[in-house]
Amino acid sequence: MLIAAVAPARLTLAQRAIVRADLDLSALIVGPAGSGKTQVLIHRVCHAIKSGIPAERIAIFSHGRLHAQNLVDAGTTVGAPVTAQTFDSWCSQYRAAIIKVPMPKAKGVPDFAAQQQMVLEHVSRNEPRPFDIVFVDEGQDLSITAYKILEKIGTSVTVFADDMQAIYAGGASLAEIAQCLGLNGPTHQLDDAYRCSRTIIAMAASFLPDHTRQKQLVHQAKTEDGETPSLVLCSDNAGELSAVATAVRIRCDLRESVAVLLPTKAAVERWNEWLTADGVPVAKKSPDGTSVSGIQILTYQSCKGLTFDAVFLPELTSQAFSTLPRDVIKRRLFVAVTRARTWLHLSAVDSALVEPVSQWPWNPPSFVKVRRPSPSMGRLEARTNAVIPEDDDPFAGLA
Repeated sequence: MLIAAVAPARLTLAQRAIVRADLDLSALIVGPAGSGKTQVLIHRVCHAIKSGIPAERIAIFSHGRLHAQNLVDAGTTVGAPVTAQTFDSWCSQYRAAIIKVPMPKAKGVPDFAAQQQMVLEHVSRNEPRPFDIVFVDEGQDLSITAYKILEKIGTSVTVFADDMQAIYAGGASLAEIAQCLGLNGPTHQLDDAYRCSRTIIAMAASFLPDHTRQKQLVHQAKTEDGETPSLVLCSDNAGELSAVATAVRIRCDLRESVAVLLPTKAAVERWNEWLTADGVPVAKKSPDGTSVSGIQILTYQSCKGLTFDAVFLPELTSQAFSTLPRDVIKRRLFVAVTRARTWLHLSAVDSALVEPVSQWPWNPPSFVKVRRPSPSMGRLEARTNAVIPEDDDPFAGLA
């Protein structure tokens, strides 16, 4: 389980207030990465069920299938036995079962935007609403059309969002979400970040677009300093694979949850094959549909909403991000970095680093240690997990 629901007593006062807010009213909850938005969602769903709303009258939508399944698993542990799915998956089911038309396509591939428009036109003409309450996690990634649909299918809609983690061009802004829900703006604000170590928060802040947002995130961090993230610069692809595989094994030996996050699906397939061949335990689905435990290998997009002890970010090369504008690259790196609780391992072939990481070897920020392993690097040298000395300030230049 990649999302562990905390006990209700461990929620903060601000989080508990949102959990128990009026279920009949729509709400927009905003907060930085690690502020507990997903925990509040899980406990608010549990509160809705205990308040008498039938589970089948509750809908939960998340960005990715893996995140949706983990929401279901976490909810079950706190008495919230509900289903969760992606919004496009629900639209596909509605189109097939209710509208009864084929999936629209554009140039031979499924056209999800056209499907949403089709569903919106249909739900606008049909009552009653199928859900008493709708919950949305990672709400910044849904379109305006999606919110118009949600307003039609749910008596109330509760959305959890963070505009700093918006990585899709078609995602609605916070103002647009509020307008679709008939709100003047966010109804609740979670101000503090509890997930990532302060060092990781400092790195994440460096990817934000302006100094004000950087300082805001830094001051929201309520965790302790942790291990200094490493940027490992390798002479070739084989050296990078060796460095990552060695460090992954060590983290697995420490019984930490581990993820390898990559910029493209092709890279995910490549690293899955490489690490499996190297004997690293990789999470898979067995033929009977059950999960086989191991490290997760995911794209930046599919890791949203998930949390791991240690996160590896290989292939940080300009070629891997060549189709993306610089602001999108920074947002995706922000999302990937903030999946880690305690440790980060970034790596690439030395001569091909993507911006802004490409500047770090020449002027290393205090939140990262740059390393160039030798071809004969041993297991202990690969660990790269030094703790920050007390006089090493990871927030230099950001406060």
